[in-house]
Amino acid sequence: MRIIHVAPLYTPVIGGVEDVVKHIAEHMADKGHEVYVITHNRHRTGGVGSLPREEIINGVHVIRLKPTLTWSHGSYSPELPDAIRRLKPNVI
Repeated sequence: MRIIHVAPLYTPVIGGVEDVVKHIAEHMADKGHEVYVITHNRHRTGGVGSLPREEIINGVHVIRLKPTLTWSHGSYSPELPDAIRRLKPNVI
């Protein structure tokens, strides 16, 4: 099954939401599922574009989109709908 998690930030950025998404995504990957996390390419305090665009971390495919709008801990990227369509997930 192809599973996508959409999260504002992801490892190596550390926080409560990031930690929960990381544990669930890695657990599902260990069960043999194809797991993706779509997130934004930024740190909490700036650092936009400083992380790899795509990488695999502990069996989880991480895709980091360029944010066009950021506020507090939130971000938005118009690339998100296309990224989801391209992957054709079973579960989001």
